Amino acid sequence: MIKFNPYWLTLLIFMISCNGMMKSGGDQSPFTKANGNRYYGGVLNLNEPEYFSLYPPSIIYAVPFRIASQVFETLVKFDQANLEVLPSLAESWEKDPTNTVYTFHLRKNVYFHDDPCFPDGTGRLLTAADVKACFENLCRQAKYDAGYKYVLKGKVKGAVECHQAFLDGNNDVGLSGVQVIDDHTLRIELTKPFSSFLYTLAMPYNYVFPMEAFDKYGEELMVGTGPFQSLRTVKGKLIAMKKNPNYYKSDSLGNQLPFLDSIRITFSDDKDQEVQRFNDGKLTLIDNLSTEHIIDILEVKFEEGESEAVDYIKQRSPAMSTFTYEFLTQGSVFSNVNLRKAFSYAIDRNLIMNKVLDGEAYGPGIYGFTPPVIEGYDVSAIEGYTLDKEKAMAYLKKAGYKSGADLKDIRIDINKLGGRNEKIANELIRQLKENLGVEVSLNVLTKKEKIERTKRGESVMYNREWTADFPSPENFLSLLYGRDVPAEMSEESYPNTARYSNPAFDELFEKGLQAATAEESKQYFMEAEKVAMADAPFLILVYPENYRLMQPYIRNLPNNPMQVRDYTEIWIDETDWMGLQQNQPKKGA
Repeated sequence: MIKFNPYWLTLLIFMISCNGMMKSGGDQSPFTKANGNRYYGGVLNLNEPEYFSLYPPSIIYAVPFRIASQVFETLVKFDQANLEVLPSLAESWEKDPTNTVYTFHLRKNVYFHDDPCFPDGTGRLLTAADVKACFENLCRQAKYDAGYKYVLKGKVKGAVECHQAFLDGNNDVGLSGVQVIDDHTLRIELTKPFSSFLYTLAMPYNYVFPMEAFDKYGEELMVGTGPFQSLRTVKGKLIAMKKNPNYYKSDSLGNQLPFLDSIRITFSDDKDQEVQRFNDGKLTLIDNLSTEHIIDILEVKFEEGESEAVDYIKQRSPAMSTFTYEFLTQGSVFSNVNLRKAFSYAIDRNLIMNKVLDGEAYGPGIYGFTPPVIEGYDVSAIEGYTLDKEKAMAYLKKAGYKSGADLKDIRIDINKLGGRNEKIANELIRQLKENLGVEVSLNVLTKKEKIERTKRGESVMYNREWTADFPSPENFLSLLYGRDVPAEMSEESYPNTARYSNPAFDELFEKGLQAATAEESKQYFMEAEKVAMADAPFLILVYPENYRLMQPYIRNLPNNPMQVRDYTEIWIDETDWMGLQQNQPKKGA
């Protein structure tokens, strides 16, 4: 007799639902009405350029952050409308007068997802001990230690001791600065005040998961407390999630969340194919669009059955990110600050923004590393670099080269991104040849390959688009903090892959970290950034923008400069969805 497996029934229902969302017609509707003319049901179909692990300590890029944030949650989170810090697993918190002791009060109705990692398959109640265990797990990382370095090291009491004990093979040393007061109260004691501490707690390193899941699945775990839970994963191809029926939140109208039935995410870096799938109605939203793709999607078509353009929802905003080329400032030809300045003065950023990117950017990178979108931080006060051929040649000679022809075997490493990165790199190479006489070659890698090469100091110049983890200059300038850069080139360096080190910068940066207020911290960060830009560790290219298109039936998904996405309250308007199915037939669906 064949044993019934409910997993396959769930998967079959999910696949039928995905198909029905695209193809159903007539009066058929997959939705149920909720309070306030909102609707339950439907599938969010997405595509991302590349697959990454969702193991929380490993998450250092936007793609896994966007996906994992639907499954896992942190003590606090960012409001996707305005990026303010909101309660999440902690319903409230307070800090003492010294700004070094934070007490968090956890919600009492949060359960982990139902999963076989639990004895009876039923998710258990979240407690403060689970949060402490995840912080200690962050301390006990060697391969994925960025979270330890950024969130805990030098900030939370006992973090250094806990990490060192782990490196010495001893897992019995706990994290003394994190104390469980009772099942729903957690206290965190800092070594000194840190103005951005709450921001760092919202980062994906701090996602809370049950140790039962880690024991059963290791780094493949996908069990959290979030609005969606794992249904199926095909590495590199597909992640499917279904709604968490036991989620603890309701909206302001009393509707239990989430509204969506499921989320389906595919992975492909072919932007043309992604655009076609969006046009065919097979994707719910699409972003990181070139002007060419935007025109292709929005143009009015007069083919049979498509007499009008679909009225897509358009969202456009400056991004809290910076597109740069980093130099390896130690152990390479770019150890020479004058050569870095020569390259920085040899580039026409406006030409790249207007001709190569067709205006798809918020502005040219003529100031510092921090983009001009953070309130109370005037980047125009930072002296950056613009095209100046005379200065470029003067610094080249100051670096010890008679001409650009004396520079040999310089290679730029980039990652693929639908052709955009290649176009930018080729124009950069052309300008370096024309304005400096330097021959530069190009090496195209996957993002994972490029990350590993830069960590190991194997790339001398490479592209890097850094999107903020939280809205503060600290998050950008941390990539230049030098006290954690290893002394030996054989050791990996992250996030400071440029291996930049300047004691004057480090001192100002540390003062910014320990400032009593955000305003005071920004003053120190500004002075630190001026020091760094004088050393030109990065070639700042452009400040990007976010341009997103969504199908006309999507509701309640605001855009923001950090691309924080929360699908908890997103819902699909039945009327617009049905109208699109009936009046806008898609070819090849």
